[in-house]
Parts: sequence; structure tokens; C-alpha cells
Amino acid sequence: MLRDETLAKRIKATVLMDPICFMLHLPDVAYNFTRRLPQQANEHMLYYFASQDMMVSHTLARRFFWNRLVLFKDDLPSDMPLTVTLSGQDLIVPTREVWEYLTGEPAPVVKDSEWEEGQMRVHWFEKLDHAGVFANKGIRRGLAKEVRELSGARESNGRI
Repeated sequence: MLRDETLAKRIKATVLMDPICFMLHLPDVAYNFTRRLPQQANEHMLYYFASQDMMVSHTLARRFFWNRLVLFKDDLPSDMPLTVTLSGQDLIVPTREVWEYLTGEPAPVVKDSEWEEGQMRVHWFEKLDHAGVFANKGIRRGLAKEVRELSGARESNGRI
């Protein structure tokens, strides 16, 4: 949608949470999601509920064209607010490489961080796994507030 000229004009802002679209050309993403055998509990959950799901497997094997879905910085509109969240313990996405690619700086090592330049903001959550932002109430609330601000919505009793 961001690459399509007609659709991009209709998008006011973008928030990407643990996006797999950046650095998708690296073999890590495909391998981590489709072939890596689980060792830890969170890997077993991902493997059972996502990687081995019949429809997900079919889509990735037959209908997901990795080379067409990769997103590069040059594809991002410079005049549109963009927020990206990255999780330091992500099982799928090579988040350290994505952070370095988007910010031009070394990835944070120990703590949560935020980087901002122009219309782009990148959040780093060191201790979270892929999609962990949805499980952490405090982070989820902060991101919901950011989405409301980006969309121009007014807050109503702290809920979206």
C-alpha cells in the first residue's frame, strides 16, 4: 500500500509493529518462521500456532512472494509519519539489523530505546519477543496513545 501511488495518498500515518517487511531478503526471516525447530516454550508456541497452521503454511509456500513484499527505506514516503516497533528478543525478524538499517545507528544492547528523525520514529523493546508489544499492557497503552495522536482521534476514557 505504501508503494502504490493512489493508495499512499490516502494513508495519513503508518505504525508497523514487529514488521517482517524490512530486511525480508535476509534468509533469517524465512528460515526462522518456516524451518527452525523449536527449543524453548515461546518457539513452540510460534511453531504450533503460526508456522504449522495449515493456511499460514499454504500461504507462505504458495502465495507469499518474499521478493515482492520486502520494504526498503526508499519506499517509505518522507512526508508521512511512520512509527516502527522492534523487539530485541524477536524470534522471526532480525531486529538488530532492521534497527541499524532504519536508524543508521548500532542497535541498543541492554535497554528500551527510542530513535526519532523527521517523520520516522523507531521504538526498541529489548526484553520483548515478536508481537510482545501486544502482551505488555503499559507498552500497548503507550502505542495506542501514539496511534490516536497520529490519526488525530480524540481520547475517550482511555480507550480506542
